[in-house]
Amino acid sequence: MKEDHAERMLESLDNPIWFSLTTEHRLLAHSHGLTRRYPPDVSPLAALLHPANDAFTDLQRLVSPGEHLALFTASPPDVPTDWQVDRSRWIDQMICEASLARPPVAPLALGTADVPEMLELTPSPARSCRKQSRWEAISGYAQAMGGWSQWPASD
Repeated sequence: MKEDHAERMLESLDNPIWFSLTTEHRLLAHSHGLTRRYPPDVSPLAALLHPANDAFTDLQRLVSPGEHLALFTASPPDVPTDWQVDRSRWIDQMICEASLARPPVAPLALGTADVPEMLELTPSPARSCRKQSRWEAISGYAQAMGGWSQWPASD
């Protein structure tokens, strides 16, 4: 059972936007057939269940003419001729296959008195964002997907 869960989690990393829009972010998803996308005022990210012509046909129903989208796929998709690719690049994905040993130091409980010092350590874009939780913005938390977390790279 544990191996099945790990396998599903690794598969979710092959199509992270789809996974996000069909799980934790499903209430945000605009959907049609084989496609999902975030609302245009939230994010340009969209996802295809399978990068095939019928999925691009479904995606067309969710996109306005001239609108730009971003897709993350495990391999370069075969893009139909009625779509234009503005930019394409390979992104390396790293996976930690073994848990790291816990540090010998106990976590430090932080409170409101610690906010000024934490803000000094936080890059300015994270300080200016308004997230559901002030602590998420301070810590730089980006996205969690069923046990996997994505953290932004530091400046």
